[in-house]
Amino acid sequence: MKDNWYVVLLWLSGAISWLLFGAVVIFIGPDELGIWSRFLFLVTSTLANFTFWLIILYYLRVKLLRFQPVFRQFHIIFRESILLAGLFAASLWLSHYGRMSFFYFLLMFLIIAGIDLFFILSYDQRRYKKIK
Repeated sequence: MKDNWYVVLLWLSGAISWLLFGAVVIFIGPDELGIWSRFLFLVTSTLANFTFWLIILYYLRVKLLRFQPVFRQFHIIFRESILLAGLFAASLWLSHYGRMSFFYFLLMFLIIAGIDLFFILSYDQRRYKKIK
C-alpha cells in the first residue's frame, strides 16, 4: 500500500516539474531576464529530468526486475536519479559555453559511475558490519 502512494507522488511531482519546465520555456524569453532566464531553464529542466529518472528507474528496478528490499531500491533510485540529472545539467551548462565534447561527457559519466560505485560499496560495507 505504501508503494502505491509513492508512485502517485512520483507521478504528481513529475507532472508538476514538467509543467514548470513548460511554463519557463513558453513564458520566459532568454532576453527578458538575462542570466536568470538561463538559470530558471537549467533548474526546471534538471528538476524535470530528475523526476523522469525517478519514474523510469522505479518501474525498471522495482516493478520490472523486482529487486528487494523495496526501501533500499528507493534509496538507490533517488541517488541514481540525482546523479543522472546532475550529468544532464552539467552537459547543458558545458554545451552553453561551447565546451561539451564526447570526451567530457564520457569523463563525467565515468566520474558519476565511480561515485555510484563508491556509495554502493560503502552501503554494503556498513550493512555487513551490522550483520556481524
